[in-house]
Amino acid sequence: MCGRVLDSFSNIISKGGQNPTVQIDSEKYQRIFEITNWLLKSSNNQPLGNNSFCFFYLKKTENSAIIKEEFFFNYLKSLIESNILTLIVLEEHHKSSFQDLIVNHFENEPKIISNFVANNDSDYLYLFIKNARFVITNDEMVDIVSKQIGKKSLFYDFKSKASFGNHNPSFDLEKIIRS
Repeated sequence: MCGRVLDSFSNIISKGGQNPTVQIDSEKYQRIFEITNWLLKSSNNQPLGNNSFCFFYLKKTENSAIIKEEFFFNYLKSLIESNILTLIVLEEHHKSSFQDLIVNHFENEPKIISNFVANNDSDYLYLFIKNARFVITNDEMVDIVSKQIGKKSLFYDFKSKASFGNHNPSFDLEKIIRS
C-alpha cells in the first residue's frame, strides 16, 4: 500500500546489483510539502525541514498479532520520555486499534503528531522520511528508502515471536540518537 515509490524500490532490489533511486513528481511533492507545513503550523507544531521529529510508520504484517498494542504504547512512551517529537502513520489495517490507543492515551500529548496517521500515500511517506531526524518502522521498503537517502532507521522485523521479544525501546532509541 506504500504506492509506486516503494513498489519501484521493490522491483529494483529484486533484480539485484543496482542502487535504487527515488523519482518523484517535484510539483506534487512541493504541494504536499506546503499542505503538510500548513497543517503542522495550524496545530502549533514546527514545520518540516529541520529534522526535528521521529517518523514512526507501522505496517500490517503476516504475523500482525505479534505487533501488540503494548509494544506500540511502550515505544510512544519512550519517545515522549526522550523528549522526541514523533509523527505517526499507520498502514490502513492498523488504524482502528492503534488509532484508538493514540486517542485514548496520547491525544493531548504535544510530542505526538497524529494529524497524518491516515496519510499512507507514498508521496507523504517519502516527505516524512526525507524530513525526519530518524525513522522507526517494520516496513522493509520504508527502511530501504530511509537508508538510501541517508536517514537513520530502526527496523523491526516482526516475522517471528522471537524477534518481537528482543526489543527494548529505550535502549534502541538511545543507540540511534547517539549514532
